[in-house]
Order: sequence, then C-alpha cells, then structure tokens
Amino acid sequence: MELDEKFNLLITLTQKIRSYDKHLIDTVSFYDNKMSSIVYDYYPFEVEIRDNNLYFFIITNRSEKKMLFSSSLNTDFDKLCDSLIKCIMTDVKKQIPKKFLKAKGFL
Repeated sequence: MELDEKFNLLITLTQKIRSYDKHLIDTVSFYDNKMSSIVYDYYPFEVEIRDNNLYFFIITNRSEKKMLFSSSLNTDFDKLCDSLIKCIMTDVKKQIPKKFLKAKGFL
C-alpha cells in the first residue's frame, strides 16, 4: 500500500469516528503511516498501518504503548471502522476513571 493510500485511509477513518461522535477524538495529526490524537480527552492514541494491518494503541505514559485493536486491511472497511469504534467505546472507556468521564459528560 502506497503512502498516499495509507494517508487517505487514515483520513477516512478519522471522518468515520467523528461522524459517530464528534467529541470522541480531538485534533488529529498525521505522519508517515500513522495518525495520533486523544480519545475521550484523556488517552493519547495512535493508529498505525504496517504490513497490511491497522493497529490501534493507547499511550499510557511517554514511552509505553498498549495495543488494543488490530485488523487486516483486507477486512471490509466499514466493518473495520465499526470494530475500532466499538473498541474505543468499550475497551478504552473501561480504563478511564468514571469520575473523569462523568465530569467531561461522557457518561
């Protein structure tokens, strides 16, 4: 997959996530074959495309990344997006203090 294709895929992914909930992710940065942002105004995250797979990581401290989701890019794109959004809405949300989510209006 060419770099332009990866970039376009990441832009489309960002649009899909925002169409689901415009407050779910913050400002998005794109570089090389990656995108990064902040989910739920709490966890920095990174989406990376490599080896024909898409990987979703939350960054738990300055140097530690925790992979929460991966999928082949051969998967139907809408299904991939839905699965990633579900991961954000469940797996990531579980790791954020409820007090914080409630204060931000996410609960």
